[in-house]
Amino acid sequence: MLSIQDRKRVMKAMSPVHAMAFSICFQTLMRGDSLRECALAGLSFTWYEESGPDALPYLRILTKHKNSGNMLRLHGACRHLDVELCALGATCRYLVWRFDILGEPLPDFLSPNRAWYDASKLYPVTDRGMYAAFKKVSDELDLDLGKVTHMREFGARYLETLPYINEEDITRLGKWLDGGDGAKVSSVARTNYFTNVAHKAMVAAGGHSDYTNVCMPRQQEQPHPELLKKIFPGLEEATTAVVNRTDG
Repeated sequence: MLSIQDRKRVMKAMSPVHAMAFSICFQTLMRGDSLRECALAGLSFTWYEESGPDALPYLRILTKHKNSGNMLRLHGACRHLDVELCALGATCRYLVWRFDILGEPLPDFLSPNRAWYDASKLYPVTDRGMYAAFKKVSDELDLDLGKVTHMREFGARYLETLPYINEEDITRLGKWLDGGDGAKVSSVARTNYFTNVAHKAMVAAGGHSDYTNVCMPRQQEQPHPELLKKIFPGLEEATTAVVNRTDG
């Protein structure tokens, strides 16, 4: 099992795009091939408010892969207690890097053409490119990552060490095959697998030691509005324009 320090070393050694992939696969138990199929339009931000005293922000990720019941898979990555391990934070950094630093143009949100929504990938990397990037970091840090693109296996082993998570919770996050041959799909998978977010396991994967008592000290500090405007400066205007659309 990867230690917390090893996970931080991996995150720091990777570029923003691969650090995002590593943290999402680890925290949500998502397979690399599923992540590569995710469209940017499949992301949404929301809050999990069943725990307290702080509402927990999390990223909902809809994949194009389906479960045995022909339902699209839905993953959730909440804000991690440790900012250096946070999949939500890594995704935000990656989007800033992609659109603000590299300068990839944002889509025309006012256009009725939805081609961008289906074509623009969250993780536009080939299977070979993903493997090469993960293998390079694994060798540089002298870590034995095994199947380097299957970070979900390490995430599952981590969850198994937590006292309030059982096998069914982990199954709902993605460890859903019975046996070693992958031939049988568990009954839990048939009814629950990614038709909704497995909130209990999601909170545990975020490093929170108590499912019912979530406290996020850094959420108490709100960034200055002028600082927020420096990130994606045209986002507020674009959001207003979309809200005021009249063409449906």
